[in-house]
Amino acid sequence: MPLPVAPAPTAGGERVTPPIDQVNREDVMAAIRDVFSTAGPRSRDEAIREVAAALGYQRVGSRISDLLDGYLRTAVRRGILENAPEGLGILCRSITDYEHDFLLQQLVAGMGGKWWTRDDLIYGTARWLGFRRTGPVIRDTLRAAITSAVRQGLLEREGPEHVRKVR
Repeated sequence: MPLPVAPAPTAGGERVTPPIDQVNREDVMAAIRDVFSTAGPRSRDEAIREVAAALGYQRVGSRISDLLDGYLRTAVRRGILENAPEGLGILCRSITDYEHDFLLQQLVAGMGGKWWTRDDLIYGTARWLGFRRTGPVIRDTLRAAITSAVRQGLLEREGPEHVRKVR
């Protein structure tokens, strides 16, 4: 069962779920991965309801539905989900299931133009792909992907620890 994002406490001690447009995008991607890791493909409407529930929303109005529909499309572009004839489904359960070239594309896509430490890039890419934690398999896989991206000229290096996207 997916873990819901904990709503923020209020002064009275009760918990209030923040407005959907204030929820961090990477937290939504992680909730999407959590929801789809529990079962097979589902319709877009089912997915929206389940992701909303995982984020702490009891009802799904048009605003939540529209935003989550956009997040589901983003999850497909990032390779978290895929469109299948049966509905939306998880594309890769593990980071090691991704094709090398696609993983490199996603690594670079989430960077922007700033310098990153390798550790921050590993964490950021894992979050970009909807993973909540960066265990040894994710760290090793992404560390190898960073090295490969530098060798292929997709990333430039400054010293041993800093990289950025080639402009």
